[in-house]
Amino acid sequence: MTRESEELEAESIAGRIVDFLRGVSPFDHLSTEALTSLARSAGLSYHEDGEELFETGQAPLDRVFLVRKGQVDILAADGSLADRCSEGEIFGGTALLGDGHYLGTARVSGEALLLRLPAVELRSLMGDYPVLLHFFFSDAQSGPGRRQRRLAEINRDFGQIKQGSYRDAGTRTLTDFKAPITCRPNTSLQEVARIMREHGIGSMILAETDGLPRGIVTNSDLRNTVVTGEVPLNRPVSAIMRSPVLCAPAGESVDTYLLQMVREGIQHLCITRDGTDRTAVTGVFTDHDLLLETGNSPAVLLKALQRAQRVDELAEAVGRVRRFIRQLVEADQPIRHICHLAEGFNRQLLDRALHFAFEEVRPKLTPEDFCWLAVGSVARAEQVLPTDFDAGLVLAGGKGHLREEAQRLAAVTYRNLVACGFHEDRAGVQASNPEWIKTVYEWEQLFESWMETPLERSLLHATIFFDLMPFYGNGDLGVQLQEVISRNFQRRRSFSGFLALNALKNPPPLGFFKGFLLEKSGEHANTFDIKLRAMMPLANAARLLSLQEGTVYPSSTVERFHRVAEANADLRERVEEGAEAYEIFLRLRAEQGYRHGDDGRYIDPNELSPLEKRVLKDAFGPIGELQSLIKPN
Repeated sequence: MTRESEELEAESIAGRIVDFLRGVSPFDHLSTEALTSLARSAGLSYHEDGEELFETGQAPLDRVFLVRKGQVDILAADGSLADRCSEGEIFGGTALLGDGHYLGTARVSGEALLLRLPAVELRSLMGDYPVLLHFFFSDAQSGPGRRQRRLAEINRDFGQIKQGSYRDAGTRTLTDFKAPITCRPNTSLQEVARIMREHGIGSMILAETDGLPRGIVTNSDLRNTVVTGEVPLNRPVSAIMRSPVLCAPAGESVDTYLLQMVREGIQHLCITRDGTDRTAVTGVFTDHDLLLETGNSPAVLLKALQRAQRVDELAEAVGRVRRFIRQLVEADQPIRHICHLAEGFNRQLLDRALHFAFEEVRPKLTPEDFCWLAVGSVARAEQVLPTDFDAGLVLAGGKGHLREEAQRLAAVTYRNLVACGFHEDRAGVQASNPEWIKTVYEWEQLFESWMETPLERSLLHATIFFDLMPFYGNGDLGVQLQEVISRNFQRRRSFSGFLALNALKNPPPLGFFKGFLLEKSGEHANTFDIKLRAMMPLANAARLLSLQEGTVYPSSTVERFHRVAEANADLRERVEEGAEAYEIFLRLRAEQGYRHGDDGRYIDPNELSPLEKRVLKDAFGPIGELQSLIKPN
């Protein structure tokens, strides 16, 4: 190969490297010139299965590795899997520190094609591109405030990746309309009524031979004038037609059409070529047609739940709700918005499930006699995926004799919930369990006993039931119990120490190189337990801190963090960072759950995109910082 050919080949390789780097964070923030410079200094190397690139305790090399193809495992000192790097992931960042040694061993799994990025080139670029500095030295940033802002940006940007692929039904443009059925204005009312009945339509556009809309007549017009005898059937329809006809052009959004119809107080809209009555009619639709088009809008779905007359109809409506929520999750719509929607749907679902149960059981118990207490993730408005429906029942004072009726009512309700896709709770934390059907006084005594004698089982139940929210019936009973929890916690501050120990039970899930701590054995080996290792530590911290600040209700983990931030300026930066991280975990778990048809708890890192891995790893940081604020007494 001539020198000229070699130079052309090198330029071609550099060009391909530039194209690849443009799709990898944080290099996507670099200019073409900077990327070209980095690409020209980079090396590309092939490695076979089992080849070790560096080992634990070794002095750092002069390069950082980026996986172009294949997979590289990072092994801890004891040989266990600490992380798994696939296409687009970076490892070996220790090379940028200048001293120290590798804390793990990098071993190729299968085959791998790697980019070797010179440490000296990366260091030189950091002066012009702080994003590189933040990426490689995020743990060395001065204080959580800077990281919190970066995590907020990550959360926002990550949530916008796929939003363009989703368009809400209300913003979707409409181009497909019913073909218009028209008649001349001089047609008799009797003939118009016959045509409308024959075609099963509720309105008729009146047009001349030129197709221009002159007027419109509807079923209600016929009822109000002809049926009442006010206008004879042999009169021309022009005698009762409404004119001018309100028109609109094709291609507008559903919301635009609905807004026009609501503003004008009409139920039919005529579509013409230019949106006026000066061009021929091409279509017609009603407000009902638009509601069908927005069949996946929250309002319409909520009405479907409310109008269900049988359990099978309710299950069908719930299926539509779940498909809608899945669509929002897959489009990365804001997770807090999705959670609030899911909570609203769950409340309405419970209302109908109980309605059917009342019809079947016909108890003496009335909704004023009890309150259905949602607990756990349902109460925290965090159940995006349909799992179990943790709950208890509180009976009003003097209603303890209705306990058996309440249990039968709850049992039928759960049967209805299961028919709609929920699961029975394996631990029995549900309102049909007699253990969790108590009077107000009995609940108060139970809560006090948990705080006085915080055994392991008591702590477990406290972390579930202290998140209670009234979901049905006499809500004052639920609020009364919330006040009991807050009041007794303030009086028994020693209980705070036990909750603190519980909150510290699960350390931050950070392995070597900010890697995942994967499950080592069992059914879920080599997966990451996002509930146990990431979400529970934050939820426990939020509960404890909000109890200490006297701001525990409502129960949402994210809202708790924000209320603690408002109540305690000293904690603001750390708890707001926790809120951002928790939203990231909520969204990733929901995505994984809908992707695999399960609860999304166990995540295989191999199935995550490089961006998802990076976002998840960055979100681990706040766990340790929040746990550092928690001091067992």
